[in-house]
Amino acid sequence: MANTAMSIESRKCPQCTDGEFDLRNVEKKQPLSFPMTERVKVIVRSRPLNERELKLQSTPVVSVNSENSEIELKDPTSNDPRNFTFDATFGPDAPTSLIYDSAEVLSGFNATIFAYGQTGCGKSFTMEGPDDPPDQRGIIPRLWSVEYHPEHSSNCLRACPCRRTPKSVGTRFKEAVKINLSLSALGNVISSLVEGKRTHIPYRDSKLTRLLQNSLGGNSKTMMIACISPSSDSFHETLSTLRYANRAKNIKNAPKINEDTRDALLRQYRAEIAYLRESLSECCGMTPFVYLR
Repeated sequence: MANTAMSIESRKCPQCTDGEFDLRNVEKKQPLSFPMTERVKVIVRSRPLNERELKLQSTPVVSVNSENSEIELKDPTSNDPRNFTFDATFGPDAPTSLIYDSAEVLSGFNATIFAYGQTGCGKSFTMEGPDDPPDQRGIIPRLWSVEYHPEHSSNCLRACPCRRTPKSVGTRFKEAVKINLSLSALGNVISSLVEGKRTHIPYRDSKLTRLLQNSLGGNSKTMMIACISPSSDSFHETLSTLRYANRAKNIKNAPKINEDTRDALLRQYRAEIAYLRESLSECCGMTPFVYLR
């Protein structure tokens, strides 16, 4: 295939100070680009009280202000409020589709969405959801996913925090130990990324952190969905989840769009040609002669 060269003809123009306008000397406009870095997006979703909590007459201690993206958590012993602000917050009545409409992670980038929270707080419901109604379907029925559970991979991230090991026996006890070790490794990675003091980030301490290496501090767009219970019985677990999420939102990634280099170069050239034509038209009131050979 013959090489294609672009030639831009210079034209005389009395309006230009030097008597000639050369498109090659016009300052090139930088093409539209995405930010070099961006934070991990953190969303919090509170589920309604479940049957067990209603039977125990648990009181709700979580207030969701979706308009200001705030969560208020009241200590059941002292009634003192603790306030947190995130990228978005959703109460029990919010459909799952509304959560993913706010994600904005699918634009040709590597993207990760993962749910975090105590057992039984709505992670599987948020990620998978029921078949009906459609607005409650999660992200997994729409996408291929990877499951981490525990220290081996299969099909949706389900590392469950806050496992109470004294109540676990046998296989469940071993599983809970592995999960807690993985969550400890995840906490160490988040701490290292947020503090920014350590040159070594301990991704290799767990398969979970290796799986999330590009998602936490890498080149991926990442959204964390923190799922919480509003029950007073789960106050400490909810507080732990909110603190975890509050730290995670300070992690910065450098997402890069997945695009063929030739397509990117062609897009840049087209943007430059359009800008040069506009500049010449504004300066001289004339259309440049641009041709390919």
